[in-house]
Amino acid sequence: MDDDTMRAVLFDRYGGPEVLYVSRVPRPEPAPGEVLVRVRAFSVNGGETAARSGRLRLLTGRKFPKRIGLDFTGEVAALGAGVTGIVIGDRVWGVMGRTGFGSAAEYVAVRAERLGRVPDGLDLVEAAALPVATTAITALRDKARLRPGERLLVRGAAGGVGNAAVQLGRAYGAEVTALARAANLDFVRTLGAHHAVDHRAIDHRTVTPSELGLFDVVLDTAGTDLRAFRRLLRPGGRMVTIAFDLTRPAASLGYLAASAVHGRGRVRFFSGNPTRALFDDLAREVSEGRLRPAVDTCFPLEETAAAHRALEAGGVRGKYVVRVD
Repeated sequence: MDDDTMRAVLFDRYGGPEVLYVSRVPRPEPAPGEVLVRVRAFSVNGGETAARSGRLRLLTGRKFPKRIGLDFTGEVAALGAGVTGIVIGDRVWGVMGRTGFGSAAEYVAVRAERLGRVPDGLDLVEAAALPVATTAITALRDKARLRPGERLLVRGAAGGVGNAAVQLGRAYGAEVTALARAANLDFVRTLGAHHAVDHRAIDHRTVTPSELGLFDVVLDTAGTDLRAFRRLLRPGGRMVTIAFDLTRPAASLGYLAASAVHGRGRVRFFSGNPTRALFDDLAREVSEGRLRPAVDTCFPLEETAAAHRALEAGGVRGKYVVRVD
């Protein structure tokens, strides 16, 4: 590496996808406990489109330019002092963690515990669709404790977390009902859904058990109309959401807190923040055939804005992935 700069995706103001551009920035050096990764691909996530648009400005502030990118795949290029269990050349996937964004670049320096090895034989570009699947593992296995024979409803079943949840729910022995757009119903069936329902055919504000039935576990990826979907739980049922309503954040988060003590069935909310042990679990799910990557479209780095635009338009099947050449 004879150049101390790299290409990265930046934005200088909040706005639509058009604010994104590629520029050269200093290449990071790994601090003690960190790993420098040569990024091969990353995916586009709802959290970063929300941050880019300014809907999270209370958290992200007004200091520009800002970076984007939450997850990545690539090869280990250098090690900081004290790093063990990883060697230069390892094929890895990982996340930036709660420290911020920045994986939309040629190199990224991250804490060693935020990485895991990509299974042999899995293409690194396709693998970039899977780091978000750690959220589905945590939601179903750890938060909901999904058991064989239970009924699982996945809301947003064609998306990044949703498609992984459908696959894992089926692998864990559940009866899976998938809510998705009409155009994506065949897609979620190929993932393993026993039942596929057009989400536009039901009123999410007033949905009742007579329309969809009762479920032991509801996994929500939208964060809206939680009260209505909570009514679909059987006695002893569990609901997990990975989102809250960004148009009404205070009310949405207040409802999530209140659900812990009022009414039938607590709604568990969490934000994915995987470490190496969870990435090892992800690799195992892939290697043993319970989970496969679903890439809708792959974009070059220079078209990251187009990938953001496509995600915001809706209808994704799996993940939009950006390739870093």
